[in-house]
Amino acid sequence: MRLHQIRDVQPNPITTIALVTGANKGIGLETSHQLASVPYNYHVLMASRDSGRGETAAFCLRKDGLSVEHVTLDVTDDDSITAVVEKVNEQYGHIDVLVNNAGIRVEHLGDRPGRQAWKDTFDIKTFGVAAVTDAFIPLLKESINPAPRIIFVSSDLGRLETKYDPTHKYFKRPLPIYCSSKAAMGMLALHYAKNFRSGWGADEDGNGGGVEWKINVTCPGPTKTDFNRNRGPQSVQEGANNAVRWPVLGKHGETGTMSGNEGLLAW
Repeated sequence: MRLHQIRDVQPNPITTIALVTGANKGIGLETSHQLASVPYNYHVLMASRDSGRGETAAFCLRKDGLSVEHVTLDVTDDDSITAVVEKVNEQYGHIDVLVNNAGIRVEHLGDRPGRQAWKDTFDIKTFGVAAVTDAFIPLLKESINPAPRIIFVSSDLGRLETKYDPTHKYFKRPLPIYCSSKAAMGMLALHYAKNFRSGWGADEDGNGGGVEWKINVTCPGPTKTDFNRNRGPQSVQEGANNAVRWPVLGKHGETGTMSGNEGLLAW
């Protein structure tokens, strides 16, 4: 049997580098695919906790000649995060884009879910996101682009509007753990957007910094992924469109916003 030969894609030292968490499937995989494709041609570090699935996903994209590689990253493990940061620093010395996409599916647990379910969900969707973002800030500061980008992949279910507006289509949707963790992620994103609105190195009054970082939240909308048993009305390509838009914003693009494919959204 003749083995399919895969071109060993070596990124140019000045290539834009994006790290995408939860990249072995769904929105993360498609975001990686689009960022590594024409016209962007980024080198994408596809991070996932499951090394086997992650390697398989990266292999499939490399078959198409895309510049991607898998890195094993458990966002709930500080040692794992540190190891990836050290590896990326040694190999590239910077990243330009961080896409926080890692997630966990929580089954419907009723109105009184157990404490462990809350812990497990927040550990990945909130605490893990904060830990990964903080760890990669030094490498984002070395970005070859004038404005580093951080994207938080959230959900309409994490928007406060969905629970205070009785007319909203998601008002009666349960999932308190999932919704709360995504709402917390939104506040976290705003925290980073505020801190880097005047660029890193600025004082408390915003003086002395560089170009502001572009830090935004994307809500893909109901998408056909295994997260929802492929019941979403839109394709994974459509779901990833807005996540891919943020990394390629110009230096004067918006920051500190939440949006979906249809435009800006209320928090």
